[in-house]
Amino acid sequence: MAKPNRETTTETLILSLQRRYPEKGFLIHPAVSFCFSHGTDADADAGGMGVMARERIQKDDVLLVIPEAVRFSTPNVLLCTSRNDNHNHQAMRAMNKKLLQTCSQWQNYFDPQEISLTVSVMHVLRRKSSPHIYSDEDPFVLQAATWPSEEDMKESSMFYWDASKVKEILNQSLLTSNFERRQKVLREIFDGAVLPLLKRDADNFIDSNLSTLAAGSNNDDDDMNGKSEETALWRTFLYAFSLVWSRTHGSPDPELIPLIELFNGNSDRVRNHPNRGSKKDTIINVDLTRGMWPFMRGPMFRDDCNLACSAVYANRDIDKGEELIISYGDLSAGNFMLKYGAVPENLISHHDAKIQMEVSLWCDPSLIPSLDPQDLRVQCLRNRGCPLEEFKSNKWCICDLNADESALELLRCNGQETDAIKHMRQFLILAVLADDEELHRNIATDLIRGRLYAQRVVPLMCQMVDYNLEMLAPGTNATSTEDAKQARHPDTPPWKKAALWARIEYRESLMQWRHAFAKQGTNIHVEDRLEGCAICGRTYPCLKCSRCKEVRYCSRGHQKLDWKNHKIQCVK
Repeated sequence: MAKPNRETTTETLILSLQRRYPEKGFLIHPAVSFCFSHGTDADADAGGMGVMARERIQKDDVLLVIPEAVRFSTPNVLLCTSRNDNHNHQAMRAMNKKLLQTCSQWQNYFDPQEISLTVSVMHVLRRKSSPHIYSDEDPFVLQAATWPSEEDMKESSMFYWDASKVKEILNQSLLTSNFERRQKVLREIFDGAVLPLLKRDADNFIDSNLSTLAAGSNNDDDDMNGKSEETALWRTFLYAFSLVWSRTHGSPDPELIPLIELFNGNSDRVRNHPNRGSKKDTIINVDLTRGMWPFMRGPMFRDDCNLACSAVYANRDIDKGEELIISYGDLSAGNFMLKYGAVPENLISHHDAKIQMEVSLWCDPSLIPSLDPQDLRVQCLRNRGCPLEEFKSNKWCICDLNADESALELLRCNGQETDAIKHMRQFLILAVLADDEELHRNIATDLIRGRLYAQRVVPLMCQMVDYNLEMLAPGTNATSTEDAKQARHPDTPPWKKAALWARIEYRESLMQWRHAFAKQGTNIHVEDRLEGCAICGRTYPCLKCSRCKEVRYCSRGHQKLDWKNHKIQCVK
């Protein structure tokens, strides 16, 4: 019952905006329909509110215009509060300033502005749960009524997921580390910054519609002035932050734009390459822009009345019944999972999508020498600052491989290494290959004659990737094809679907790096298997040459790229 009711609350918000801006500032195209969606291939929520085209829409039609004054931002919420209670407004301004200062220590994980906006959301949720203290025309309370329930967010927010179950899918990977660290840091922010500021005025920030009493708290002493009040604040904070985290898209000043935030989205990686695929098949069919009223066509506007607005327009012709999909930025499947709690299937299977994300390589323990301090290898490695104990216990990774496609191409085509790869190669030479003469020379000069070991180190680099592929799904023979089949199964829960799609991308990213290492080996006459796509090494999706059935590619684009070389060997 709760999900269909969001259609009603959305309609109420639209009517309120039409009354507030009858001539200037607000516009909605008659072909735009907000409705409950059961999920599409590009639907980030796999079910929930969606925006559909009830009639055919032409390219550059302006579909929705929202004035800046009703964007859900911390300054706008504070301004709205000042109209009703100036004393409370001043207190919230002071609290917000202190909150931003305190949260700066965690800015490597979360933007302090997002925490500030979360507290504003908590305040509005409190007003929403107490109808007697807000106006029927309060735009922020009306917007809050369109949001998914706490139960819905438990499916689509990583902050509600069971970390132990997620780790069973992602295992030893950078994804697991990022997932666990973000969950932990969010709790640290609440305990260290949010709770100390809000506990004196908790009633103004607790959503009474949430089931706020702590599970199992039956003691009379554990009332709203004690532990259960803290639990209620945490519950509201977690719900509010999950909304903010999944509905802001990396802008310098985070905000929730009413109605626009209800559009489902996808990564820019599914935008078709101009030389591959048809423009009419582009999954992302609408774009967001900013300007002044009125908007004319597409992103073009004319400043008639100094009224700042956001607008959504069609970037191509859109057929009747098609879902309107907006861009969420250039996100990998793994980052999409962490941000939105889901992964659109076509982010993995789209013919032109780049399957590549940042990965980390943990060191194969069999490649680490004994920790005897008298061992020359150990002395050399410690002189270089290698944390051997941490490598051996998999607490630290030995190499970070970023998602920069140019770095992979430079290695594949020119043998040009990043600093991280260079350090890993030197580690392997000292840990496994170097003889005593080389080790003594390294202790004396801190230099390595890398060319002497160029052929022999390549298999070890491939072995390092193989170890990480095994650690991604230990004790199984899981492949990307099998993971995709499981992710598509209707009985697979949403969190697991997202984790499986992310695992596919992680595996394929490792395979591409392995392919690049192995290809360098073939250039210096080192035999090693070259699996997957002949160009990049991906194993999913897998397309065979239609003539010889021998060579595999991940996409039509890579098949075209390799045809000049392959046609010489290709036979009917």
